[in-house]
Amino acid sequence: MKRVLIIWTSFWATSLLFGDTVDQPNVLFISVDDLNDWIGCLEGHPQALTPNMDRLAERGVLFSNAHCAAPACNPSRAAVFSGMMPDKTGVWSNNTEAIDRAMPEALLLSQAFEKAGYATLGTGKLLHKNGKKFFQEYYETNQRWSPFDKNAVNYTAEELPTKGTDNPRHIAPLGKEEYVLPLNRMPSDRSPEDKKGESFDWGAFEVPDEAFGDTRITDWAIQKLKHHDGKKPLFL
Repeated sequence: MKRVLIIWTSFWATSLLFGDTVDQPNVLFISVDDLNDWIGCLEGHPQALTPNMDRLAERGVLFSNAHCAAPACNPSRAAVFSGMMPDKTGVWSNNTEAIDRAMPEALLLSQAFEKAGYATLGTGKLLHKNGKKFFQEYYETNQRWSPFDKNAVNYTAEELPTKGTDNPRHIAPLGKEEYVLPLNRMPSDRSPEDKKGESFDWGAFEVPDEAFGDTRITDWAIQKLKHHDGKKPLFL
């Protein structure tokens, strides 16, 4: 494989600008939402042990004075992929349109790489909505922040009235087991009338790492890096 350029952003970076070059490196772009500064290389939280991220920082350039374009998911993602601030794109909050609707003429990061002759692959939640339409190949796990399929964590009509109460309760199947959710027993103050599973539930599951979306997308990316045919430079 050609040399690999690793770009690691926490959704407060700006766009990558590049010109024509004879030697186009493969690019691995790692974006992390809500990372904060809790990682070891930023002298973060003592309970957060991040040896792999720390080693990655040692091999490259660590930006320790970076700022998000906006304090919300949708506009931050739009800024990273468009290189423009919310006042330019019109993407101000999680309630405004995603970048592809708010500014359909914008040339997004993956599109710029494709235009420069790259094969573009993506996985995980990159843009707020419709991320897969901006990559030639895209991998999804269909999970909602847990080892469950998105549809498996929906409340039934009978269960839904409990969601916003002090005793929320619904049953979700996982393999041969059934789990009573939410694990943390917290009522949903974000969307108590929506049948979707909780956004902020957490707890332990006795399942292998491969059951979680984070591991699945990482394994997929590793395989793509290992078996890239080299016909085009890779933006992953």
